[in-house]
Amino acid sequence: MQRAGFRCLAAIDFNTDAVTTLRQNLPDIPNVLVRDLTTFLPEDLVPLISGQKIDVVVGGPPCQGFSHARRVDGSNYGVRMKADPRRALYKEFLRYVDFFQPRVFVM
Repeated sequence: MQRAGFRCLAAIDFNTDAVTTLRQNLPDIPNVLVRDLTTFLPEDLVPLISGQKIDVVVGGPPCQGFSHARRVDGSNYGVRMKADPRRALYKEFLRYVDFFQPRVFVM
């Protein structure tokens, strides 16, 4: 996105290693945060980005809860779908989209 000319105001991930890597690779992003989107609300982000207008929201909710690769342990096969809270994280992403009302979102 930066190479395409977009200016990133913030990046949020629950995984500390992912955030460390992002900070090293893209040091220009002013707010790179280790946060849990189930508790870190869009309203919490507003003061960090100084209330700037958001044109694009980009996110990648985790796919492990849906992955066919999990057939190995029987978790995602047929009627034996085991409960996995990661399946609902797309809703947290959409909460940010709904709050900021960007022109575009990419998931």
